[in-house]
Amino acid sequence: MVGQKLDVSPENGVQTGHPLANRLMHAFNGIPKAFRILARRDFCEYWGCSDDTFRAKRSGQPGYLVTVAECEWLEKYKPVIVRD
Repeated sequence: MVGQKLDVSPENGVQTGHPLANRLMHAFNGIPKAFRILARRDFCEYWGCSDDTFRAKRSGQPGYLVTVAECEWLEKYKPVIVRD
């Protein structure tokens, strides 16, 4: 998805504004603090965005769209911990 134009039509589950940014922030805050670094890394890797973009999406900055799919992904996020 990096470098591709995002279709922001409502039919594709894209909404703008603060409700989805708030939902994304709420999902992020629901992750234990010890795992938030992993959540941020995995989110950015999965969605092809930078840490700065993820932060901007969570804070609802203009120009940064949050999708329902991104919110659902973070709400369902469970870090995989590999122990030796």
